[in-house]
Amino acid sequence: LPADRFTSVEDFAQALADPGFRHGAVAGVPAAVGPWKRLSFGLAALLVVGVGVLTSRLLDRPTPEVVRFSIPVGQDDDVHLGGFDKGTGQRPASPSMAFSPDGDVLVYSAWDGQTPQLYMRRLDQARAEPIAGTEGGTNPLFSPDGAWIAFGGGSAGLQRVSMADGAIETIESDEGPNAPDGDPRGWTWGDDDTIVMVIGAGLYRIAASGGEFELLAEADPLPGERLQYAQPHMLPGSEVVLFHLERSRDPKRAEIIALDIATGTQKMVLQNAMDPRYVRTGHLLFMREGTLLAVAFDPKRLEVLSQPVIIVDDVAHSLFTPQGPTATGAAQLAVSASGHLAYASGGVYPESPETYETAVSVTSSGDTIPLGIERRKYLQFRISPDGNSLASVAQRREAREIRVHNLIRGTTEPVNTGGFNNYPMAWSPDGLSLAFTSDRGEAIRNVYRVPVDGSGEPERLAPSERLQSMQSWSSQGVIAWLQPDDSGIMDIWMLPPDGDPAPFFTSDDLETHATFSPDGQWLAYVSNRTGRGTEVYVRPYPGPNPAERISINGGTSPAWSRDGRQIYFLAFPGNRPPAVLMAVDVTPGADFQMGRPAPLIGPWGWLFSGVRGYDILPDGSFVTVLGSQRASFNSNRLTELHVVLNFFEELKERVGKSEQ
Repeated sequence: LPADRFTSVEDFAQALADPGFRHGAVAGVPAAVGPWKRLSFGLAALLVVGVGVLTSRLLDRPTPEVVRFSIPVGQDDDVHLGGFDKGTGQRPASPSMAFSPDGDVLVYSAWDGQTPQLYMRRLDQARAEPIAGTEGGTNPLFSPDGAWIAFGGGSAGLQRVSMADGAIETIESDEGPNAPDGDPRGWTWGDDDTIVMVIGAGLYRIAASGGEFELLAEADPLPGERLQYAQPHMLPGSEVVLFHLERSRDPKRAEIIALDIATGTQKMVLQNAMDPRYVRTGHLLFMREGTLLAVAFDPKRLEVLSQPVIIVDDVAHSLFTPQGPTATGAAQLAVSASGHLAYASGGVYPESPETYETAVSVTSSGDTIPLGIERRKYLQFRISPDGNSLASVAQRREAREIRVHNLIRGTTEPVNTGGFNNYPMAWSPDGLSLAFTSDRGEAIRNVYRVPVDGSGEPERLAPSERLQSMQSWSSQGVIAWLQPDDSGIMDIWMLPPDGDPAPFFTSDDLETHATFSPDGQWLAYVSNRTGRGTEVYVRPYPGPNPAERISINGGTSPAWSRDGRQIYFLAFPGNRPPAVLMAVDVTPGADFQMGRPAPLIGPWGWLFSGVRGYDILPDGSFVTVLGSQRASFNSNRLTELHVVLNFFEELKERVGKSEQ
């Protein structure tokens, strides 16, 4: 029939009812039509009519209704989502729930105060039931056909449990011949029946039935650089895996990467994004600091096709947790292939004001006097050379901010650092500038200098592809920082006012806590020697005399008195807390002399860390914090899950249809 003969299915049906059709009376149809030809026309006509009727019914069928409801994780409020994740305020650091592909079953790992275990909740049932044999289980993961649930955390390593009969099989034991060390930072089960996971610095693949681990890609950071893979997700066909890459503590610098498994090539897909999940509607779901977003996505060209749209603005997201390694970027959500969504609300780990600290001065007798500045989570204090200003570094979530407090006027101003992680820092000899380590503009943290009055932008002092940790700025203008060597061991580097940066000295030991004497002629530092622990040493600058050991039975965090006649440091009698602030009388000069260390203030219950947290005030007292409570975290248990049935309908409406 001519293609333009009929303008509608109804028009064609009316022509079929015309008796002249069988005799070729319908225009355009040959006059001589045999019985088999007539049968073919009839079948074709019936097919077209059937398609038309079906299309009409589909167009008339209402869109599936989006239904929302909430369910408790357990019948008892003490049962909450997650596993053994201690130190995170009882919020899980890894994905803890999974939907069956058909959307009928939600499985999650929950903690009852004794042990984590997998629980199964059928959506047509009133409560969840524990899955026998999964005690200790975490990170549930459904196979694409819904027949198996993989899980980790048990005594036998990676396992899977059958949905049909509850049988449990081991995929890979922790003692396997090539099992990588560490817990998975997310995993995904491909339709080729392999599992891809991130363990340590590597992206690995293993057959879902067990076998050898295959390394697909490995993060290879420069010394001192942070480079971490997490939360892989296999695209249909199992030829490409998405994952997110963290280059710094700043989650805004996280990127979603696509890895072609066959070639090993990587492509950046999306910036400022974590925890990717592709769904069959042609959309890519991802996380930004506790918010679930979506974009239209082409899985063949691996390209984003639309602007991000916010889908849920309060999803529990493992960021800014009290213990840095547990900030995995994992979202507590699950999406079924059939189009349902489940998630726990809560956003990123919340601020905990009760862990904020009070800045105080501590006298030699141990008395404390509040300085009257804002309570914050302080990391470092430095007094200006004239003694009138106090520079501090405080942590707000993962960001480290520098502020300057005028001790005379009582005012506090932020410093124009521009970075996310600005720490540690030191004053210039004239008190007009600060030198600080920052990730400003670069993933690698380097040393910058900035005027404290805000009159200029930060200046990068010695650009390097290696981490630089600012330590001290001498009265002679020499800047000292730490920088790793090829093996990752920190050495002390120097930048003279009119010279080039170079190591002060090199060794096989780890050097930290470098600080110049007031006259700039001596450098106190800590050396961590294998088998001997940390000890405090002093070297003349620029040398060449050998180092003098100051501490006797261990020490860290040295500081000079303002007149240079004493060195203070923290020690741990008996190699255990609490610390004691020690004092050593010294006589600088060509013939350096020192006395015996003696306890000055003990116990020292205040701030100390990888960077010296205290400093010396003009009156000889010490500025630090009072009563750090960082070991006590809020209870942030996730005890309720939210379910959105037919979530894909909402996704298509809000982002646009992008069926693949």
